[in-house]
Amino acid sequence: MSTISHWIDTRVTPPPPGFTRRLASGREMGDQAFGTFVEEALAALRTSLREPSGSREAAFGLLAADAYATYACEAAADADQVDKVLRDILSEVVNGIR
Repeated sequence: MSTISHWIDTRVTPPPPGFTRRLASGREMGDQAFGTFVEEALAALRTSLREPSGSREAAFGLLAADAYATYACEAAADADQVDKVLRDILSEVVNGIR
């Protein structure tokens, strides 16, 4: 099993170090890493929405949510049924912010 931090560190183009610290997590991922990333995206989004509108913290939260959602889609590329998994990811994100 891998952690979120390890997975991010192994990307071909990792995010800038300052932003990586915001994404760093020792949370372990199961066989379906995309599910973990969706959960992290929703958590970052919820945190961002609690910040004052237009604040730097709100912006960083949105960037983190976007990064996690992107990582979810990237991790889904390894799934057997990529189309279905991508639809499920989008559905979870949309339903998670309602």
